[in-house]
Amino acid sequence: MSEGDDGVDDLVEDDQDEDDDEIVFELTDWREDERARLGESLRSSGIDHEGEEGDLVVAEADADRAEAAIEAIEYPDELPVDAGDTAPPEDEGTYEIMSALFVAADRLQHDPDDPLIGGEFDVAAETAGGVGPPYGFDAQVWRQVQELAANVCDQLDEADPDVIARDAAALRQLLSRYV
Repeated sequence: MSEGDDGVDDLVEDDQDEDDDEIVFELTDWREDERARLGESLRSSGIDHEGEEGDLVVAEADADRAEAAIEAIEYPDELPVDAGDTAPPEDEGTYEIMSALFVAADRLQHDPDDPLIGGEFDVAAETAGGVGPPYGFDAQVWRQVQELAANVCDQLDEADPDVIARDAAALRQLLSRYV
């Protein structure tokens, strides 16, 4: 069995079973904690699965979602190539919130004295502060984004514009990997 280009072991169709609608993922090199996280992720996504001697067996209809869950564990800091295909529909709003925060930070870094831009940033930061991480976003990095955004909000009325611009640029840079 060869390693696939994306790092996930190649899919193997279960030819020995009469039921051809199952897909087997070879995960023999995974640690127990990784298997446990994958099991939790699959259960929370409603994906029926079985583990057989280091392999994961899922219905063919769930193979794409199972592969996305596998990749999320193998590569926790990366977004899927096309988040629209794998992100849950309710998460699209969270991505838009993150995108709005990115745009607001970008505008603020260039014009930290403008009260309208500061107000837009404040709204975007407050909105982002009230939601969990977008799909594919590391929770620890998202908390860092929220804390930095809140810090910039606190600075808007009192800090030197150069400090605001610097911190807005740092926030924009942090978000640039994801938008």
